[in-house]
Amino acid sequence: MEKRPMFDLSSLVVLAATAVWFAAAGGAAAVPVRVDLLTSYPFEVGDAGNGDSVPVQATPDGGYLALTTQAMNLVAGFDDRNNATDALVLDRQSGVFEYVSVAFGAPVRAGQYSSAALGISDDGRWVLLASSARDLISGGSYPAAIADRQLYLFDRLSRTTRLVSHAPGNPLLAANAAVEGVRLSADGRFVLFETQATNLVSPAPDAPSRQVYLFDRNSDSVKLLSRAAGAPSTPGNGVADAVDLSSDGRFALFESTASNHLAGLTDANAGDVFVYDRVADAIQLISRQAGAPSTTTGGTARDLSADGRFVLLDSKRTAIAAGIADGNGADLADVFVFDRQSGIARLASPAVAAAATSATGHSNGYRLSDDGRFVYFFSWALNLVSPFTDGDPENLDLYYFDGTTGTVTLASHDFADPARGANGRVEPMTALQPLSTDGRYVLVESLSTNLQSGVVDSGLAWQLYLYDRVAGASLLVSRRGGSLEAGGIALGTGASMTIAGEAIFASPFPLDPAVEDGQSQRDVFRFDAGAAANEMLTVAVFAGASSWPQGWIYGGVITPDGSHAAFSEFAWDRDRGPFPERIAHAAGDPATAPNRPAESGAISPDGRFVAFDSSAHNLVGGLTDNNNRIDVFVYDRDADTPFLASHVAGQPDRPANSNSQVNVPGWISADGNRLALTSTSSNLVAGLTGSGSSPDLYFHDRATATTELISHHHTSVTQAGGRGSGLDDASADGRYLVYSSANAGLVPGFVDANDIVDDGTTYRLSDLYFYDRQVRTATLISHQPGLPSHGALEASPRLAFLTGDSSAVIYGLHRKTATESGPDKVYRWDRASNTSTLLNDVGGAPLSSCGDDAVLDHTSPDGRWVLITTACAFVPGDTNGGYDVYLIDLQAGQKALVTHAAGNPAIASGGRGERVGADGQWVIYSDLAGVPHAYDRIRREATRLTSSWADPAVAQPATVAGASADASYVLVTTFRSLVPEDGNGKADLYLVSVAEIFADGFEGGSTARWSLALP
Repeated sequence: MEKRPMFDLSSLVVLAATAVWFAAAGGAAAVPVRVDLLTSYPFEVGDAGNGDSVPVQATPDGGYLALTTQAMNLVAGFDDRNNATDALVLDRQSGVFEYVSVAFGAPVRAGQYSSAALGISDDGRWVLLASSARDLISGGSYPAAIADRQLYLFDRLSRTTRLVSHAPGNPLLAANAAVEGVRLSADGRFVLFETQATNLVSPAPDAPSRQVYLFDRNSDSVKLLSRAAGAPSTPGNGVADAVDLSSDGRFALFESTASNHLAGLTDANAGDVFVYDRVADAIQLISRQAGAPSTTTGGTARDLSADGRFVLLDSKRTAIAAGIADGNGADLADVFVFDRQSGIARLASPAVAAAATSATGHSNGYRLSDDGRFVYFFSWALNLVSPFTDGDPENLDLYYFDGTTGTVTLASHDFADPARGANGRVEPMTALQPLSTDGRYVLVESLSTNLQSGVVDSGLAWQLYLYDRVAGASLLVSRRGGSLEAGGIALGTGASMTIAGEAIFASPFPLDPAVEDGQSQRDVFRFDAGAAANEMLTVAVFAGASSWPQGWIYGGVITPDGSHAAFSEFAWDRDRGPFPERIAHAAGDPATAPNRPAESGAISPDGRFVAFDSSAHNLVGGLTDNNNRIDVFVYDRDADTPFLASHVAGQPDRPANSNSQVNVPGWISADGNRLALTSTSSNLVAGLTGSGSSPDLYFHDRATATTELISHHHTSVTQAGGRGSGLDDASADGRYLVYSSANAGLVPGFVDANDIVDDGTTYRLSDLYFYDRQVRTATLISHQPGLPSHGALEASPRLAFLTGDSSAVIYGLHRKTATESGPDKVYRWDRASNTSTLLNDVGGAPLSSCGDDAVLDHTSPDGRWVLITTACAFVPGDTNGGYDVYLIDLQAGQKALVTHAAGNPAIASGGRGERVGADGQWVIYSDLAGVPHAYDRIRREATRLTSSWADPAVAQPATVAGASADASYVLVTTFRSLVPEDGNGKADLYLVSVAEIFADGFEGGSTARWSLALP
């Protein structure tokens, strides 16, 4: 088989290993456990960063950018192995990145846990960051949990870090609860934040509630802002949220539900808007009735002008401004600008030609220009401008109000008609800085396709647009290079605007053609409105190997011998390694990803053929794929050719009309010609009837380009049930299938006995069937004793395994009623007699009553060895009262405890079963902490499979995704780092080679080396 790397490695400078060997805990000597990172890829100098990056804030001149990133290849010579996000600053002039979340005393090592940038001072010196790390300062004391982040201020000049969220008089004692940073003043002196901590003021409040605080770097002190009137250290009697800080840090904008921030307050609202004046040490009510400064109106704070004079807020009460008539009713909000100097509020969302009446629809503020003149807001109103044509009645449009002229202008308008709104959703960004300081440029997220002429956009992905107030036009920011092809963004990611109209934003799509970006992690781009092109900022400065940037790989499929695996849109060979090969790619271009994700579901025993499903439409050349649905493909790795399996009957080049998928793990024949799939399509089979919104099970023959319905009515092989069917197992030759289905009528005289009616809704549970493709008939497995056509009573199958000779099926049933769940039970169905035998009691009855509860985990191919997890106790030492793993030997009629204490096979330790090898010797199970182990039934010994690469004594939880037939190779997914190259903090896929543990020396009795104890 020809082996093709996913990337061209000819110019790779340094290639890091993707396998690590570590010692199993508790052994007398080092036991090699090989762990291969399957989700690994190489990067070179100038490639995209190898982890998600999000911009936070740029200095006004764009010279410095604070960002949060998981990439590890942006700074050469820096030790970043915390498997978490870090805070960095980019010097735009030099192009050099600098870590600012650094360990104390170790300037080239990242803090031990996740950190995030929150802001940067105008001169780029001071950086505000939030972090869970406990090693950023020396001698810090942390009463809060590690997950509760604290705030820090990093000085890039002295490269020192100080704790912001600290107790009074003790700069090393952190807040005793999580802290949320909101704003940093322009000079980096003041920090506005909020927290429920109770140790930031003295005396401590009686009960924790979220309050607003201000940190002063000069005095290294924290002050409570949302306080009770006349009591500087007493929090208000409600919950407060910090919103904004003036440029000089004098004025702080916050919301609060408290009624005692001011003496004599008349408060009848759930929440109000306030401003704290640091110099006057006073609180001012903003959401107040005109002419009655102590009477609240309620409101939502949105923004504060740079000098703190103007406040942007929403309110449902037009009484906030004198003489304003409510044009949209008491339940809809309007936008106001409050002038703190005059004490007067002004309506910013007036009806056209009626400045004293609010517009008819709901409106909410977005951002103010620094001087408070320009007010950007979103609205559903139809009478803000005239003429006006609503491009999408279901969604908001963006407007701006000019405080000098008193006029409202539609910003999100059709490129050819300034009076027509956007034809898709337009949303505000959750970014710190989406507006240039002068209010000329503003960023929005949109699904619209009519904001700029010539844009090539399907409207299915979110895009970033920049509106230029002076030009009165919108520009597509998330474009591919300098073209007008929409690229897309990840909704809710950060962005920043500079005064010159540069938009700095994040996108998971390759928007800069000059940079190799084959992965879908979020990279940071700079869009120049003048050049109308994107430049990637997060590029690698050294070469190596790394974990998959996007991560989130939750499973895969593996060949019986463990030599090949497939996951997502890739295949991996153990002997070739270390990088996977792309199997789902653009037609004729193996290096280009599909235009939509793919998910592998089945792999042939030799690893040559992989079945996967995808909604991509660029996988097969000449294919008319416009169904916008998920299709099933088979990829021949030798021929580098994909084939469409889920096609219209008689038309191999036309995808079926609805979603089709491969079961995971699915089934594909050794020659790659036959596979099982599920589909809701109505045209896979000629003359098909009865298909519905739930999938039916099909069997496709690629050699004849034909598909047959498996879950069909017993009277017609073309009548589907449409209630939901899925494959459980299949014989090696594909003749016999075991499947679950909620369909009725699959066997003659069928009586459905497990439907659940709950609160008037009927839930149809599945039954289990055996199907013979040669005679095309089904047999009900999960039937009631003596009633072969009566389905299981109040129970449905969970797992089922066909024995190698197809003479029997081992299956589990889960009892479920409308009000409760009952115990699971494990059965063996005999095909010849069409009878089921309860297996729970094989090897002895439980020592006490437990309802015969047993969950089926796995069986050996011949059906002799059955792995179960049960709360029943079968040995005297099983007294933990929880679930344990037992291995049933059906031939000997014995049951053995797998999850037992080290050195004592009679004492249960708890866990759940995962896999059993073909000969029953090796068992894979997970302990109570979710850590996978390999167990030798003969020696009654186990070893941990997933440990930290840095410290083998530290167990790492993982999910078992699959195993080879003998259980000597195990696929696991985990968020933890098992090799040094895994730093993305997301779920990656590993292959753990158990074979090295159970080597010849072990079977030969060399117990000095191989006598392992459970950690």
